[in-house]
Amino acid sequence: MTVAQDATLTTRTVPGGLPAIAKDHFGDLSRCEHDAFFCAELRQPFVLTDSGWIVTRDRRLLFESLADEAFYEKRRTQDRWLWPRVKRSEKMMVLAYSHWAVDNYYHWLLEFLPRLAPVVDPEIPCFLSEWRNAQVIVPPRLQPWMRETLRVLGLSDGSLYESTGEQLQCDRLLFCSRLGRPMNTPRWAIEWLRSRFLRNPPAKTGRCKRLFVSRRNAAKRRLVNEQEIEALLQADGFETVVLEGMPVVEQARLFAGAEIIVAPHGAGLANVVFSRNAKVIEIFEPSWVWPTFCALSLDSDNDYHCLIGRAVNGVDIHIEPDEVRSVIKGLV
Repeated sequence: MTVAQDATLTTRTVPGGLPAIAKDHFGDLSRCEHDAFFCAELRQPFVLTDSGWIVTRDRRLLFESLADEAFYEKRRTQDRWLWPRVKRSEKMMVLAYSHWAVDNYYHWLLEFLPRLAPVVDPEIPCFLSEWRNAQVIVPPRLQPWMRETLRVLGLSDGSLYESTGEQLQCDRLLFCSRLGRPMNTPRWAIEWLRSRFLRNPPAKTGRCKRLFVSRRNAAKRRLVNEQEIEALLQADGFETVVLEGMPVVEQARLFAGAEIIVAPHGAGLANVVFSRNAKVIEIFEPSWVWPTFCALSLDSDNDYHCLIGRAVNGVDIHIEPDEVRSVIKGLV
């Protein structure tokens, strides 16, 4: 086993003035202990490729391969062990994803890609040169934006083992562990992502200093009065952006150049990892209030604020224009 990054402690100054419901849901964000990040070689393990779970050759579940060990009891993981048919490979392979990363931009960007650092980045001290040409196992149904991010890391399609959800047994597998606590990104991973996706960071004097991120194409957490909010923000110099279909590197540069970001809660806010000294304003639907982007904003050296809207049809959001106007006024 190789310890690629030592255990770390992140301390945060949590912003005052958060809505009461946010304080209740966020809990104590003032500190986060990250376990060490390690890589371990396993001989002849089984990989359940639809989820990234690993069962050792002596039929023991590797708990570290779960995105969250509580998932074991919650989803009765044991019922999914070892299907009758097994595909075998004699190639050296790398596994670094968990089930949350298979179709979600936040989990892919922040919890999967940094786990590949020891096998794709020769500039870091923990680079494992022996595994540089190993095939990287990726989940089924890769989307175009996923391939784009892998190319940024230097992984062409030929470097990938594109699974189809099968059970795979490898002669030699390098397992790259989780990055500490779920939905908390350690500082080294934040800096590493910036170094890979922002080779030439844009100046803050760029075109889009104030961003309003629209979720109009999403299935839920859309602003039902988006046109009203958009008009209000445009009058104050904001540009509306729709992230679906936008190249990831372009998203990274957009957020890196932003000074103020307004967005409903959603995976697109993962891009605040590329922002620095920005003011982030997150809009919540009251039944879905998570501390994820508060923690990420603070750990990425940004200021964080949030607003709680009113639920519409159980999935969408109405936010009062006066509330948005008030928080913007307090920031500019």
